[in-house]
Amino acid sequence: INHMAAVAESGATPSSMFSVLAKFKEYGEISKEAGRISRNMNMFGLDVISALRDVKSRSPSKQFKDFLEGLTTTIQTGGSLKKYLKEESKQSMFNYRINREKYTQMVSIYADIYTALLIAAPLVLIAILAILNVIGGTVFGLPTDLLIRLGIYIAIPILNIMFLAFLQMTQPTM
Repeated sequence: INHMAAVAESGATPSSMFSVLAKFKEYGEISKEAGRISRNMNMFGLDVISALRDVKSRSPSKQFKDFLEGLTTTIQTGGSLKKYLKEESKQSMFNYRINREKYTQMVSIYADIYTALLIAAPLVLIAILAILNVIGGTVFGLPTDLLIRLGIYIAIPILNIMFLAFLQMTQPTM
C-alpha cells in the first residue's frame, strides 16, 4: 500500500499503478493480484472498477478484499485516490506495528517458558541423575547413566525442535 501510495502520488493512473506493483515480486501474492488487475484492464479491456471487482471476487484474503472494496468505492465516488492510499497505508502500518508488538510480548513469555523448561529443568535433572549415578541405583529400573544419555542426546534436542516448530507456527504472517 505504501508503494501504491507513492506511485499514485506521482500522478499515475490506477492502471499503471497496478502494472508497476505487479513487477515487484517481493510482494508475493499481492504482485500476482496486481498483475491480474493490470491484465484485466490492458488485455481484456475491462475498466478499473470491473477489473478490481473481478480480482476482489477471487481473492482469498479478507484484508485484500476490503482494501480493493475501498479502492473501488473511492474511484467510483470520485474521491482522492492519493488520500485513500495514504490513509490505508497509515492504517496498515499501524496494524502491522500492533501485531508485531503483540508477537514480541508473546515471544518474551515464550522465552521465559523456554528458560524454565528447556534450560533450567534439564540442568537440575542431569545434576540429580549425576549424583544418583555416583551413589548408585536406578530410576524406574533404568540405570542413571542411560537416562542421562537419553536426556542429553534425545529428549532435549527433540524438545528444542518442538519449541522451534511451535514458534514458527505461532509467528504472525504479514
